[in-house]
Amino acid sequence: MVFIDGDGQVLVKNIIGITTPSLFGGTLDDHIDRALSMTRKKLPLKK
Repeated sequence: MVFIDGDGQVLVKNIIGITTPSLFGGTLDDHIDRALSMTRKKLPLKK
């Protein structure tokens, strides 16, 4: 799984395969949170 921004830049480390199915949901949530955080840092501040 790859998380990229609108310019095609990778935001967080890729998820490749599933080693522990019971932990995958948490890993996915963490990656989504980090990707959103990186995206928000790139957005211009609203006035």
